Amino acid sequence: MIPLLGVVARKKRDGVGNGLAGLIWVYFGVMLFLIEFDRSKQQLVTYKKFDKSQLLLVQKERINLELKRLKENVMHEIVILEAKDEEFLRKYYSRYFNPFKKKLVPK
Repeated sequence: MIPLLGVVARKKRDGVGNGLAGLIWVYFGVMLFLIEFDRSKQQLVTYKKFDKSQLLLVQKERINLELKRLKENVMHEIVILEAKDEEFLRKYYSRYFNPFKKKLVPK
């Protein structure tokens, strides 16, 4: 999910006025996606959808998958992504779904 950057304001210590307290990331996703990607082959290996309420479950699955791949000595990219739907995910994280194409060299 492409996050939006939000600004948080708070009162200064002396109680006078407001000061910039920091920046936060604001997400509007309602679905979670567990993705395993083989960079060397530019291939999607695992793709699972979860409801946002299943965050703990998807985190456990990611950790278990990473441990399994480490034991097999397989180096894959394993991520959890948040998006409002699959269409949004495919648009903003297209590299997982559309492998890099060779650039055409002009003749």
